[in-house]
Amino acid sequence: MKKTNLLVLIATIATLGFFSTSCKKDATGPRISILTVNGTEITKSTGDTVKVTLDSTVTIKWSVTAGTKAPTSLVITQNAITVKTQTNADSIASGKYSTTLSTAGNVLFSVSVTDKNDSVIQKTFVVKVAAPAAAIKTYSATLLYAPLASGAQKCALATSTGSTYNQADAKANASTIDILYFYGSSATYALGCPADALTTAYNDLSTWSVQNTTTFVTTSANFASITTSADILAAYNNGTYANNGTGANKAARIYNLSTNQVVGFKTAAGKYGILQVTNETGTDGTGAYIQIDVKVQQ
Repeated sequence: MKKTNLLVLIATIATLGFFSTSCKKDATGPRISILTVNGTEITKSTGDTVKVTLDSTVTIKWSVTAGTKAPTSLVITQNAITVKTQTNADSIASGKYSTTLSTAGNVLFSVSVTDKNDSVIQKTFVVKVAAPAAAIKTYSATLLYAPLASGAQKCALATSTGSTYNQADAKANASTIDILYFYGSSATYALGCPADALTTAYNDLSTWSVQNTTTFVTTSANFASITTSADILAAYNNGTYANNGTGANKAARIYNLSTNQVVGFKTAAGKYGILQVTNETGTDGTGAYIQIDVKVQQ
C-alpha cells in the first residue's frame, strides 16, 4: 500500500512540474527603442532608406531598452561585415557610431542587440550614397570682339580653358579653338567655328592646322539654373539646331544674337556647353563685341 502511495505521489509531483514549466511566462527580449541615422529615425525593422552625398559622415545613434534579461552585446554591420561591437552595459544602452561613406551606391547596415537569454532584436536600413554631380567649368563676362584687319582684337574662344585669342594666336592654338565671333551686315552678333566656311572674316582659316567643328542650338533653358553636366546636356538636347550655315555645317554658326539669349553648343571634343549673351554693342565690324557667360562640361 505504501508503495502504491509513493508512486501516486511521484506521478503527482511530475504532473505539477509539467504544468509549472508549460505555463511559465515567455521572457521579454531587448528592444531598440530609438535608432537614428543623421537625425532621421528608423522606425521599421527593414526597408528604411536614408540618402546622403558622397564622402558624407554617417552617424548612427541608438537607445536600447532591456527586457527580462540584461543585454550582453550590440553589433553594427555594414554590408554584412561587423564594424562595431559594444559589450559594456552603458554603451549598449545608448551610444553612437560614425563612418564616412566614399563609394556611391546602397550600403546596408544592421544594428543587433543580444541579451543573456540569447534573445536578439535587429533593425536594418539602407544608406543611399549619391554619386557626385559631374563638375562643370564656368567662365563669366567673356568678351569677344569682331576681328579687325590688324588681327589685334581677341575674337576666338577655347571653351576648355576659357582663354580668348586674337587671330594670330588663335591660329597658333587652332586645336583648342571652338568658337569664333564675327559681325556682318546680315549676320549681326554671330558665333561660328573654325570649320564654318562662312566665317569669312577669318580669311586664313583654311591655313589652320585644325579646324574644329562646333554645333550650336538655340534653347529656352534657364542659364542660372544649370549647375551640373547633366543639366547642360539636357539643355542642349532640348534645343533647336541653329541652321544658319550651309551644307553639312548648317548648325556650325548662329547669328543675330541678343542680350539674355541662351545658346547650347557641342565641341569637336564631344563636350557640351551653354552660354548666355550678357551684352553686345557696336553696329559695324570694327567696333562690335559680344559679352557672354559660359558653362561647359569638364
